[in-house]
Amino acid sequence: MNVDTLNGTVFSNTSPGSLLADIELLLAEAEQAGIPLSPKTKRIAMGQLARLNESLAMPYQVSQTRPLQESFPNINGLYLLLRISGLTRVRKKGNKKFLVVNEAAAGAWKELNHEEKYVSLLKYFLFASHEMIDRFSKMIDSPVAKGIDLFSTLGPSFTKVKGDKDKELSLTYRYGTYFVALLHQFGFVEITQGKTKKGEKWFPAKIRKTKLGEAFGKLLEETLESVQIYDSERVEVNQLLTDMLTPYFSGVKNLLCEVERQAAKFHDGVYLFKVKLQRFSCRIAVPATATFADFAHAILKAVKFDNDHLYSFEFENNMGGDIRVTDGESYSQDFSSYETTIGDVSLYEGSEIRFLFDFGDCWEFVIDLETINAPDKRMKKPKITDQRGTPPEQYPDDDWF
Repeated sequence: MNVDTLNGTVFSNTSPGSLLADIELLLAEAEQAGIPLSPKTKRIAMGQLARLNESLAMPYQVSQTRPLQESFPNINGLYLLLRISGLTRVRKKGNKKFLVVNEAAAGAWKELNHEEKYVSLLKYFLFASHEMIDRFSKMIDSPVAKGIDLFSTLGPSFTKVKGDKDKELSLTYRYGTYFVALLHQFGFVEITQGKTKKGEKWFPAKIRKTKLGEAFGKLLEETLESVQIYDSERVEVNQLLTDMLTPYFSGVKNLLCEVERQAAKFHDGVYLFKVKLQRFSCRIAVPATATFADFAHAILKAVKFDNDHLYSFEFENNMGGDIRVTDGESYSQDFSSYETTIGDVSLYEGSEIRFLFDFGDCWEFVIDLETINAPDKRMKKPKITDQRGTPPEQYPDDDWF
């Protein structure tokens, strides 16, 4: 392995790739007014994509009539990094959703030098789940294994991709075009673009491995072979990364881990939620020390439902991961509503929660966290503050026969 290639890497917003310049551009957009998202998918809204694409260091030639975020692999990959790193999060404002900056993570980010920012994002790229944008991510390989595999197929000379059906299929289903776009932004591969016909999906015309990509691919392979593991979920990520990178990236003293530290802390306060079910709505103030079981009881009391069925709360954490709090033990990854408090799970103003009650009749409540006020030691349990409309009947007297 050419150690000098790694040791001699110059880090800036535009080196070794355009990654940091592109990330900073989207961060600035998210910090100013927020980037509009599709309310259902929480991906970047269709009307924003062409403008953002043109602002990036290497705009992609996308010719689809109604392109979605997935149609722009460069934007899709950056979106992934912004979410799984915790630098941004989804905030609901009224009926609209926006990608906004996570202030705690942004503060930590600004304290890092270029090399530390680059390596921090590299950590998330390699070891975090890509399931948020890639439904095949858990069906095929971990990002580390995919990286090693792709690097092994590329050489220093350009390989034709566009027009080669086998390579196009492999890029789509095994790696993902976003994956290649990110490798390019990290400076590990070089790509060229060809002309794209109207309605045609984007693929790189040609791709080759850079010297940095070759050196890094060998480092990954040697490191993973030394621990005899390819499944990154079974490895202590931070320690493995530190052991792997420390000899080669001397400028790294700190990494972006403030988000994880903040997420592990208890967040005190009084949380004001707006709860909606059909034409009924109410507001419930909940102390951070109250459990989700307490919250569920208050919701059911507001709509005059009997608390006689299973339920679940579903929402995202700071890194875009799915959180599920239930009163049962259906899945091992669930949090217990009787043991988990409101302050345990890093909810933030603008969070949206889905509350499912009675998995047979499937009552679906939409809950918005409007504000988090200062702690009130006198408040021990949730309090319903106002109600509007009439709640539906839990068991309507329907004529079945």
